[in-house]
Amino acid sequence: MADTKDLEKAAKLLSTYTSIKKEVVDCGILGLNILWNGGLSLGGCYGLGSQQGAGKSTICLTICRHLIETYNYTTVYIDVEQGISDKQLESLGLLKYKGNKLLLIQNAITFDDLQEVCDSCITLAETQNIKLIVVDSLNQISTKSLTQQNLEDRKVAPYAKPMSEWIRNFKGRFGVAGIASILLGQAGANIGAGMWDPQWYVKLPYAVQHGVDIMTYIEHSPFKKDQIYQTINTPNGPAEVSIGYWGKIWTAKTRGALQKLKIRLPILMGPGIDNVLFLRECLINTGEISKRGETYKLVFKKDEKTFVGQDELDLFISSNYQYFVDYLKDKKYFDLRNDVALKSDAVKSVSTSSKADKPKEKKRISIMDL
Repeated sequence: MADTKDLEKAAKLLSTYTSIKKEVVDCGILGLNILWNGGLSLGGCYGLGSQQGAGKSTICLTICRHLIETYNYTTVYIDVEQGISDKQLESLGLLKYKGNKLLLIQNAITFDDLQEVCDSCITLAETQNIKLIVVDSLNQISTKSLTQQNLEDRKVAPYAKPMSEWIRNFKGRFGVAGIASILLGQAGANIGAGMWDPQWYVKLPYAVQHGVDIMTYIEHSPFKKDQIYQTINTPNGPAEVSIGYWGKIWTAKTRGALQKLKIRLPILMGPGIDNVLFLRECLINTGEISKRGETYKLVFKKDEKTFVGQDELDLFISSNYQYFVDYLKDKKYFDLRNDVALKSDAVKSVSTSSKADKPKEKKRISIMDL
């Protein structure tokens, strides 16, 4: 039986964690702000899962850049997979912040190593203004594998327990310190089929989904219709190349976030997430923008405007970005403040939800060495 003093200490710590009023900031990605009820909670813990190569790292590095440039925060990116290159950082506009506002840790890391990094982050949080830590990814430090028999017998919990305990400790310490955290992990091809599907990396979703505040998934789209193309000049003349795709992103087993709601999100290879593309898609799907050939029309402050080509249209949307966000919110197309993000029948390509899908109620390293 637990000692009375231990129980009192645990109760006090729990009270401290749950009573903290966490500041919410814009994460820089409109679709995620919707799913996360307004933005990134400083002190909140987020899980981000998908198949390999679906854009998890690109999304998190884009968030890092936004927090650095908008709020002057310091971000810590633990690249366990050692897959982040200087070329990628340069394409995302982050190379200039490496070692300063972006603390990139690329040593091979165990749970013990991560704990040391956590200690250093909390020690330096105030002086370095650290507000976000990303772990990419937990799959690489997961030591036990599961067999088909384990899945059929549903003997998953014993394998997930060590990771779950570490996540709870990780989440609690950063929550008290006011540091947001995002834990990345790979899930198999059949994410929506259920926890026991053999195509999952089963243990990881089981452990993370039961530990984080909000679990978010990206569904990679292989279809040509979802690709984002850019025209480039080649020796044989202009050619279209795919620079990314429209992925679907949604939350599952969340606390106070949106459930069973998929939002189309542009994931670009290289330049990061473009909110203008997302906003253009919203405006087209609501009928605010009409298209005929390469000509686009929209009514802006009671005046009809015509644009030839997407570049001209996107430039105008970018110049009036906040106006269009507020306009759509007033139209109840989406609302960052409550549980209803998308009007039920306003869009079909942005959300797959229906009225029946309404959300329910509610080697060791220290940062000192960098």
